[in-house]
Parts: sequence; structure tokens; C-alpha cells
Amino acid sequence: MRFKKTLEIINIILLLVLLSTILIEVIGRALKIPTPWTEDVAETCFAWVIWLGSVFATKDFSHTSLFSSKKRWLQLIGAGTIIVFLLIILILGLKQLHLCLIYWRLTPGARIPVFIIRVVMYLGALINLIYGFQVFLKMFKGGEQL
Repeated sequence: MRFKKTLEIINIILLLVLLSTILIEVIGRALKIPTPWTEDVAETCFAWVIWLGSVFATKDFSHTSLFSSKKRWLQLIGAGTIIVFLLIILILGLKQLHLCLIYWRLTPGARIPVFIIRVVMYLGALINLIYGFQVFLKMFKGGEQL
């Protein structure tokens, strides 16, 4: 429960930072003041908000209409497909993390390490996979329908 609350707080803060940087960028453009760092900060926050936010949807599998089906076998196939997809993301994400550590690059405007943007893909997929396995096992063992 504390983990979910912590994720909610982090997501709210990141969303506020995202909206603030977009507002600064819009005002800067209107006043002809260059703000090259805002795009990088907004992009980084957006990636984190999306991947961490997907954890909430995966926890109860509310992110897809496939699970509104009353047929248990269809729910199992859908959950299994999502688990396979997340495993692929984890495998490719590990390669991306490795490359980011070898070739330490920074974003052009804000000089944010690209690793920070890429690591959330791996963390989000890992947390989603854990929740996905939990839901899949509940459906498989107990016949629970979502």
C-alpha cells in the first residue's frame, strides 16, 4: 500500500513539473526568450509519468478492454500476451541501459543523462511484469475474473 501511495506522489510531482515546464516553454516562445532545457525536462517527465502510471493500470488490468470479457480463457490469453510483451521490453531495455552506461550521453538542452530517461522503461516494465504475473496467477489458479 505504501508503494502505491509513493508512486502516486511521485507521479503527481512529475506531472506538475511536466505542466510547469510546458507553461514556461509557451511563455518563453511568446516573449521570444529561448528555453532549450524545457523540452528535455518535459520529455523526461513525460516518460516517467507514462511508465509509472502504467503500473496502476496493470495492477488491476484496467488498461485494456480485452479484460472486460467474461470468458476466462480470453483473459488468460490477454494477460499472457502482455507478460510476453513486457519480457521483450525488459530484454531490449537491459540492452539499452547497458548502451547508455557505456556511451554516457546527455540531452542537448538540459544536459540530462539519457540513462535517466531509459531507466524508467526498464523499471516500469519490471514492476508491470510483477503485477502482471500476480494477476495472471490469480486468474489461472482461482478462476478469478477481472
